[in-house]
Amino acid sequence: MNCDYAVGELVDRGSPSLNSPSLNLPEGSRGQSARDDGHTYISSFLFDFQIPKRKHSRRYNLYPPYGILGQGFSSALANYPFEFSALDMELFHNYLSSTSLTLADDEAGRQLLQRRLPELGFSFNYVLRLLLAFSGFHIAHLREACPQQMSSATQPYLERAERHFAVALRQLIPSVTGLNPDTYHALYAASSFMCFCTLGRGPQPGDYLAFSNTGQAECLTLLHGVRSILQMTEQVSTHAETGPKSRPSAEPTAAHFEVQVSQLSEDYIAPLVQVRQLVLNELQQSDSRHATYCKVHEDLVAVFHQLRNQKHYTLKGARVPYIFGWLFRLPGLFVADLHEQRPLSLVLLAFFVVLLQDISCYWFMKGWPEHIMAGIYRHLDEKHRPWIQWPREKVG
Repeated sequence: MNCDYAVGELVDRGSPSLNSPSLNLPEGSRGQSARDDGHTYISSFLFDFQIPKRKHSRRYNLYPPYGILGQGFSSALANYPFEFSALDMELFHNYLSSTSLTLADDEAGRQLLQRRLPELGFSFNYVLRLLLAFSGFHIAHLREACPQQMSSATQPYLERAERHFAVALRQLIPSVTGLNPDTYHALYAASSFMCFCTLGRGPQPGDYLAFSNTGQAECLTLLHGVRSILQMTEQVSTHAETGPKSRPSAEPTAAHFEVQVSQLSEDYIAPLVQVRQLVLNELQQSDSRHATYCKVHEDLVAVFHQLRNQKHYTLKGARVPYIFGWLFRLPGLFVADLHEQRPLSLVLLAFFVVLLQDISCYWFMKGWPEHIMAGIYRHLDEKHRPWIQWPREKVG
């Protein structure tokens, strides 16, 4: 496939970088998301993925001809066997008309999710399958929420979503080993949607987003897979930049839930100060974990401050890159401790779950905060359980 795309700007310097070591935001940047009209708008895509910009200075309208996305798409379609059923067509229709709108918040986001990514999927089959899988989980979620629906009406969508997810994973693995400028944008989109699918599947027994009964957790592993792809992308292209990019929208949508100043609370300060003292008490400076845990705690405090500080209130949609950015940036040592269910790492994770509660309005986040908190409490020893009293009260 001939492709003249270069990685575009994926980061707005006013937003926290997904691979930056911390969220040390200057005072002036914390208010950048607030516009003169009094509204704050979230980025077009929850992981802020954009189709990379061309190296050349060509510009197109929002609705360019189909063939502009890249040469070779029609030949790829012609040579690929058609394996999709009427149920798959229903999944695709639902993705375009409903599921994509649960992620998009402005016209640019709708263009990306409803047109550009499906076109990408016509050339990269694993991208298309992940869009269908996410749509299948969405339909299943909607049907489960209706008391009139029988479980038999939901099962076909779940089974089809799981199949698309499994096939996409098998197709994706060889592409990762052969990463090149023609494939990295598809791999990044696919990795992001694998995370969405994991969340959209809903809480699973023994899996708590960042750790599990058996060690590694699928979602955190996928998030760090996205990070690895971004790091490899930097090696592939000298123009690579990573992180979320915020773009102003001309109009708010239903995805924008403004938080009133009167509703904000800074009651997080005292509990986080106490937890920092716990870190200092349990990890001496000579301990190899001391610096890592202090860094993780400082990053967590910065995210709380950005999202809970009464001077810098943020729309719920705009919180997503900040919240998942904390998971995204976790050092390998801390991730390993989560997998081993070390008490101190679980205590810090419990405070992170309070932030997840703030975005539980999204259908794919339903039930996750309560599920994760219950898992943390279950795996903590009696000595450390009192330290998560405040997070448990907030999550409920």
